[in-house]
Amino acid sequence: MGFLFSSYPTMTKMVGIDGHFWVERNGDIIDTTPEEEDIKRINAHRGFTEGREYLPAVSIVQTIMIKSYTADVIANFNEATGRSATTLAEVYENSPIQIPKALSCYKNAFYEQWKNGGTVVFGSLGYKAHWTSDIFWEFGGVDFVLPDFLGKNTAKRDLYIRESMKKLVLYLAGEGLSKKEIHHRMNLCC
Repeated sequence: MGFLFSSYPTMTKMVGIDGHFWVERNGDIIDTTPEEEDIKRINAHRGFTEGREYLPAVSIVQTIMIKSYTADVIANFNEATGRSATTLAEVYENSPIQIPKALSCYKNAFYEQWKNGGTVVFGSLGYKAHWTSDIFWEFGGVDFVLPDFLGKNTAKRDLYIRESMKKLVLYLAGEGLSKKEIHHRMNLCC
């Protein structure tokens, strides 16, 4: 990421996390999240017109984010409907048709996967400038680790990091890994 790009603000302040969800199917990236109109105008003004670029996060960060946001979708559905769904399939089988919305990438990706298959991926989304090969990372960035993806709301971020670390340790311990391997994997994502 070059100096030129570091001075641009991102949409992170609006959405809470600094990352993006999409689906990969048969080697193709499927991103049903419509580009927010303000992002389109800002990127056109900046000269970032060469299309979207995607960079998956390391696998353990993906696992944490996908599991956390899956739980969030299920909890929100249960709270809104008074039901007790335990899977995304139960949510989507009992929901009205989902229309992809800007700044709701995780909901859009989960619905796309349920409807048409594929694998949900979490990582970074950027735009390539027409005058250089550099990429401006609107959501996420190169070498981002878990705390970086959690945005700029410090109190919420700190709580989320603590909870995520607990989940990560339990997840890795459940895989029967040694303490040394757990420490190594935590250093990869954090």
